[in-house]
Amino acid sequence: MKFSLSWLKEHLETSATVPEIREKLTMIGLEVENVKEFPPSLDNFTVVEILKTEKHTHLDQLIVCQVETGSGLLQVICEASNVRTGMKSLLARPGVISPFSGKLFQEKTIHGIKSQGMLCSAWELQLGEDSSRVLELPADVPTGATALEVLARDPVFEIVVAPNRPDCLGVQGVARELAATGLGVFKTVPSVPVSGTYISPLTLTRTVAAEMACPIFVGRFIRGVHNGPSPMWLQRRLMAVGLRPISALVDITNLLSLDVARPLHVFDADNLKGSLTVRLARDGEILHAIDNKTYVLQNNMLVIADNIGPQSLAGLIGGTATACSEKTVNVFLESALFEQTWVARAGRTLAIESEARCRFERGLDPAAVIAGAERATRLMIDLCGGEASTLVVSGTEPIWRRTLSLRPERFRRLTGFELPVSIMQKCLNVVGCTVRVRANNVLTVTPPSWRRDLEAEDNLVEEIVRLHGYQNVPSISLPLPKVPVPTHVLIKSQQRQSQLRRTLAARGMLETITWSFMSSTNAALFDEDRGISLANPMSTALDTLRPSLLPNLILAARRNAAYGMPDSALFEVGPQFYGDTPGAQQLVAAGIRTGYARPRHWSRPSPRSVDVFDVKADAMALPAILGVPLKELQISRESVPRWYHPGRSSALKLGHTVLGWFGEIHPLVIRALDAQSPLVGFEILLETLFPLNPLKASSRHPPLNLPPFHPVVRDFAFVVDSTVPAETILKAARDSNKSLIVAVQVFDLYEGFEENRKSLAISVTLQPKERPLTDTDIEALSSHLIQSVFQATGAMLRRPQRTHSVPLS
Repeated sequence: MKFSLSWLKEHLETSATVPEIREKLTMIGLEVENVKEFPPSLDNFTVVEILKTEKHTHLDQLIVCQVETGSGLLQVICEASNVRTGMKSLLARPGVISPFSGKLFQEKTIHGIKSQGMLCSAWELQLGEDSSRVLELPADVPTGATALEVLARDPVFEIVVAPNRPDCLGVQGVARELAATGLGVFKTVPSVPVSGTYISPLTLTRTVAAEMACPIFVGRFIRGVHNGPSPMWLQRRLMAVGLRPISALVDITNLLSLDVARPLHVFDADNLKGSLTVRLARDGEILHAIDNKTYVLQNNMLVIADNIGPQSLAGLIGGTATACSEKTVNVFLESALFEQTWVARAGRTLAIESEARCRFERGLDPAAVIAGAERATRLMIDLCGGEASTLVVSGTEPIWRRTLSLRPERFRRLTGFELPVSIMQKCLNVVGCTVRVRANNVLTVTPPSWRRDLEAEDNLVEEIVRLHGYQNVPSISLPLPKVPVPTHVLIKSQQRQSQLRRTLAARGMLETITWSFMSSTNAALFDEDRGISLANPMSTALDTLRPSLLPNLILAARRNAAYGMPDSALFEVGPQFYGDTPGAQQLVAAGIRTGYARPRHWSRPSPRSVDVFDVKADAMALPAILGVPLKELQISRESVPRWYHPGRSSALKLGHTVLGWFGEIHPLVIRALDAQSPLVGFEILLETLFPLNPLKASSRHPPLNLPPFHPVVRDFAFVVDSTVPAETILKAARDSNKSLIVAVQVFDLYEGFEENRKSLAISVTLQPKERPLTDTDIEALSSHLIQSVFQATGAMLRRPQRTHSVPLS
């Protein structure tokens, strides 16, 4: 919402300065975004009249203009489409500095033709947003004058208006608010009715279906108008707030929309066919609107139509067929009240943004419909001449009067302090409320028609505090509780979750909290049933409960990459859902890694990309921190979900219990989510892992028990089929003697010597506990191990074993 200082003073008698007005507006809830004053540099721009235009001899898109500056003729080259003979605009001569860029305008020669200046747009002068057209000035401005002499010098305020305060979308409403704070005296402008001299030749009806969407519609026929340019004072007022003057009739409707928050529309009556009807649109009807767009209408949209079809979208925009022009002689004025939801729904569906929509969808003063028509009629007759008919009224003013009660004890309970009833009564009176004091100092309040936001007792309390001044609310310490605050207690599962979070963070991962929802398209990648759909989603991109935590983490990593951070390590601990009944969810710890595992460094020839072993370590760290021995964990390719790469992923198991999965994300999933490779992830089922926690309640570590004998390490190389997983060999070796074998690991893999065969070398660590191992003990144990591996996998020993002792550290 924009308005100039002089415009504000049309409704507010005040001597307050700009800083005082700015501070007061902010304190009463009308936040000031900007106060704009015209820079003194505009004094260097000159009003010129274009005497002649012709196309450039070499470039058709350029126009060569001969302009009169008041002190002589100059030649200027321009490419704006609205340049024409007789038009007046602002010229920047060579040597003038641009207020927008700070650059110096210079004389130039373009394809052999000299340009001795530049005709400026509103955007280049920082007077508006239009950069495609040269700024057009009224015809009566003097040639040779400076920009500051013909433009308003007023500071322009730009404020943010809350959705529940549509009355402040007019300068009159802003002035009323400032007067209520004591910053000035509000000027009441009486609405003087215009006596109609004849009955309108145009009739108006509302269909039954449209009566709820349009409670009241007021129209008036005005004949014999002259629709020329609006007077200079009106044009200056509109240009000051960034609007382009069009014609007197259109400018009057724009003025009242901004001045008193009363949107209006004017039809060229000679282009209307038959009577006007307020009705619902029919599916497929078309409106060619004044914004040069064509809209296809639906049957839930309200239109004003004649016998031909829709001529205006109610509360949104008018049509070109009945738009006013300089040839307009007879007009029909519209002043109506349209229901908020109808305007908002049609505006969102058709993506129409207009000043009318901004006001109608917030709710207008229901008692100002006729007053708005009368004031517009008076302005049109004063500025355009003509003769007005009697009003055409369809419908009645909706019932808006309501009575609220305000109890002093309720005020004290909500605010924490007391105010005298007389002050509360005064605060409500100055904003237009009718207040009566009953017994026990209870206030009976009737809000004015323009304050739709005062609907309950709590709203009255808020209004009084706002006008009394938030800075005047006393600071009072809260009373201390009589009962001591209980100590913070975490249940066991919460403690374990905290352990897991710290573990993953210590591994260089960042915790992420994502939505519990996702799109059904993404959910289908992780759930064959496309997930659990929501009945009332907040958006189409969040219409399904997540069946997995991975998709939202992948999308978060994708957004990081888009902002120049391709290396991500993210995790989340939270629920994933598999049903729509209470408890149909599972607590999961999931994480992803993408990009490089570590940054580039001079000591390494090239950075290493993340791989499956990174997330394997992440996944195995979680059971380990809860006390599950790593040697008991098993890696299996069975039961791996389909969103993992089938050859580069595994399940993490403890016996026959699946604890989770890890591996590379399937390329099809990466492509569907528009993510980048390499991308690896893991998922650990915490509700399966927590019951397996072997740790006791005590957090103390058990005493260190070092074995008295040196461990023995023996190496074995087995030749086995290429399809046999290494984990199968490791498990068979561990199970051959669980009391002495404390560690088994792969240290070498060799392929290519024989088709479909591979050589896998493992290292087995033996830890004697009662006595040192003899050669006979080691040979017996080795033979049993070889036999166990052979029985489990069919592997054959490739070469003799190597035995060595490991010194104790």
